[in-house]
Amino acid sequence: MVYLNTELGTNSYVNSSLKTSGTSMTNNNKTDSSSFQSALDGASDSDTSTIDPNIVEINKETDPDERSADLKLYQNLKRSGVNFSIQSFDDVKQGLVTFPPVSAPGKIRNAISNILDAEENQGANIGGQLLFNFQNFIGNTNSDLNSLDTYKEFGSYMSNSLDVLLKNGDISQSDYNVGQNITKQLQNLTL
Repeated sequence: MVYLNTELGTNSYVNSSLKTSGTSMTNNNKTDSSSFQSALDGASDSDTSTIDPNIVEINKETDPDERSADLKLYQNLKRSGVNFSIQSFDDVKQGLVTFPPVSAPGKIRNAISNILDAEENQGANIGGQLLFNFQNFIGNTNSDLNSLDTYKEFGSYMSNSLDVLLKNGDISQSDYNVGQNITKQLQNLTL
């Protein structure tokens, strides 16, 4: 997931698998299912001194896809240094501009995160391009953020944008190749 934290007064991009703003980020999204289950199970531990109230809130989500996507986002935000003793997860989440957006259904968020986390998509300096192009795409269309077709259409939009960036010399060939791989996967997105 690529996100811009506007609420906390920073304009830094955070993406666990793609380079953004010229800075290589580590892949913090790679979390196996046992880690997810362990975090969720830990929220209901009998030792209340170690209960993370944000995990408790996330665990209340009845949709497993929403719960999984929120847990992944929460873990990435914590690893990125967000101090949840100042604000709740929900407060921080409301101030994020993300791709995919945090308001998208969990199934869509998880599917796109899987694309971005795929090994062949690692290391590209296009996180900011994905984020800004998505914001432009949404701003210029009446797209439904809950519709799978929106993200497929964005894949085509982003592919065209990458072509222009390469033609103008604003993106390296290797970043272009990874970007096109991501956009093809978005265009073929299924749940």
